[in-house]
Amino acid sequence: MRLGALGYLDDREYARLVARRVAGRQGAGPARLRQVLQARGLAPDVIAAAAAEAFAGTDEGAAAAAAGRRRLVALRGLAPGLARRRLAGYLSRRGHGAEAIAHALRALLPATGEDGTESD
Repeated sequence: MRLGALGYLDDREYARLVARRVAGRQGAGPARLRQVLQARGLAPDVIAAAAAEAFAGTDEGAAAAAAGRRRLVALRGLAPGLARRRLAGYLSRRGHGAEAIAHALRALLPATGEDGTESD
């Protein structure tokens, strides 16, 4: 294709740009990033390469905590157990894995007992 030969169409570069925006500014995790790139019609190998590059050298737990930190403002005033559940759901919808969510919850919210009250 002529546009591709001239460098105007480059799926790999496009995927890298979208991946940086989605993973960085939007705070999405790997699963959400793959979903966004897939919705844009990119090939699986292009998606895998962009996702790997976007999260290379990144601690997913720390990335989830950063995304969760921005969400904490909306959770102020809620019971600790409810805030934990809502934050976990938010991070899950953002595409973060279970281990990263657990790390973020430990980092951002106090430990709670089964009744939702704070525990020591």
